[in-house]
Amino acid sequence: MESEAPYRFNIINCEKPNSQFNFGMQPLLYSVTEARLGSPGWVRTGTNISYYKNNFVSPSGDGNTEDASAQKTCYTLSFTVVFPHAEDVCYLAYHYPYTYSMLQVCTVIVTTTVDIEWPRSQDPNRKLNRGLGMRLNI
Repeated sequence: MESEAPYRFNIINCEKPNSQFNFGMQPLLYSVTEARLGSPGWVRTGTNISYYKNNFVSPSGDGNTEDASAQKTCYTLSFTVVFPHAEDVCYLAYHYPYTYSMLQVCTVIVTTTVDIEWPRSQDPNRKLNRGLGMRLNI
């Protein structure tokens, strides 16, 4: 890739009729060169961002391609990115990556610092450290 040259991306076959990209959200970029220079991290990037209905349709989950009412309308996300460095390795993401390890850390923090109890429809005095059907009181 060349630096300072605009690259246009079109991600097709999206199924949601609207997107946060229509309200100012931007894709994320991770540059390996920036990380080596001491600035690791994901940064918001992109211009000319649009999310719109396209002419493609996807078949319903039952495989019926003949029935027009069973077909889903598809949408396209389009944006332009200017990469900061030539011959760089870059990654693009819809949202900040969230790893299983991060989930485990957050779960430990929440279960040790937040008062977790059963929903009020059950025994309100029964406290839990973890489990299904819990509600967080933050």
